[in-house]
Amino acid sequence: MGDPMELALLELALKSGLFESRYRTLDRFLFDRERRRGSVLCLTRDGPRIYCKGASESVLPLCETVLNVDRLETPLTEEEKRKIEYEVESMAHEGMRVLAFAFRPACDLTESKHLWEKNLVFLGLAAIQDSPRPEAPEALKKCSAWL
Repeated sequence: MGDPMELALLELALKSGLFESRYRTLDRFLFDRERRRGSVLCLTRDGPRIYCKGASESVLPLCETVLNVDRLETPLTEEEKRKIEYEVESMAHEGMRVLAFAFRPACDLTESKHLWEKNLVFLGLAAIQDSPRPEAPEALKKCSAWL
């Protein structure tokens, strides 16, 4: 069936109208812990596009523009980046895991995956309530015993 978080994020993308289920996936640049993001190349009605998802501190620096409420691209200013970073910090402080989303048109389908994640258009953030890992209670007991 799939990872519940991934399914929830797909539903969010579909509801936003920025992604459609009929888009065909052409290639993937899988998430890895070093990059802290993953990307997918899709064939959309507007042509090929790269969609990127990952830790905000990994995705945001790759963004040059932002899609505003009117769905127009505008420059992503340093002030806007600071506001986004503040929102991320606020949500993280509440115990949420925060993901950033971005995209860009892909003109050259033969382009190396390592070049995909540049000049991105920032789409937004999603905050997810991250449940404690099953081993967390036992680890906390051990830490308490040492104090």
